[in-house]
Amino acid sequence: MKLIGGFQANKIGDLKLDVVPRAGVIWSPASRFGVKALYSEAFRAPSLNETLLDYVPPPSIGGPSLLGNPNLLPEKVATVDLALNYQGSRFQAEIGYFHSKLTNDIILANATTRGVYENLGQVAFHGVELEGKYYLRKSFFLTASALYQANEDGDGNRNVTPIANYGAKGGASYESANGVTLSAFDIYEGPLPSSYSAAALNPRPGAYNLLNGHLRFDLAKLLHSAAWRGLALVAHGENLANTAVWLPDWKDVPGDSIFANRGRTVYLGIEFALKKD
Repeated sequence: MKLIGGFQANKIGDLKLDVVPRAGVIWSPASRFGVKALYSEAFRAPSLNETLLDYVPPPSIGGPSLLGNPNLLPEKVATVDLALNYQGSRFQAEIGYFHSKLTNDIILANATTRGVYENLGQVAFHGVELEGKYYLRKSFFLTASALYQANEDGDGNRNVTPIANYGAKGGASYESANGVTLSAFDIYEGPLPSSYSAAALNPRPGAYNLLNGHLRFDLAKLLHSAAWRGLALVAHGENLANTAVWLPDWKDVPGDSIFANRGRTVYLGIEFALKKD
């Protein structure tokens, strides 16, 4: 059994000294099983933009004014993590529960008319995570995870952030003895609550998949020559299926959506290691 603990003290500007603690227990009741219970708090002071911004657009331009608030309180979040994990010779898995409570949330209120930064109140998030990894053999493994989350503010409103309630990820990776590494990884985000998918002008946000891939050639191993040691050719692709992703324009134009991913991106490069061992 391991006990961990600590704290962080924050003193910024005219804000009062604030201390956030962290503590936890990690226990292995059997050779392949582990249990952990963690508690932590975090602190974020208001930014200069959130406290001092003073923008009033000229009449010829129009639009909302954006004003800071020097009386803002710092945001704080407190999180509890509970998890059970298993680690075998080829298989690893973990199931965990989390609960986070955010207080003094800083938002830009009335952004479409007269935007002013304010402390909104509190929001509580909770959810379950599952993850696992399986080694088919030394050079080839599979990995996957899934997440469910829900949230509620201090007034009882649910799903107050434009985040899907559930999602999943999965991938496979292979590394051969002759220096070739190949991997593919897919990210799935579930549908958003209906209140965030009623876009006025742009396409409605919805569930989507993002498929990414990675390819690497170690030239020294591939060509069986020490002269190429430290050099590799690399190709990395993001959103290989060329999926257009639209997400809620939550901050600027509530009810509408904005382009978050324009499609396929591929990077090609040469990797050079100074230390050639």
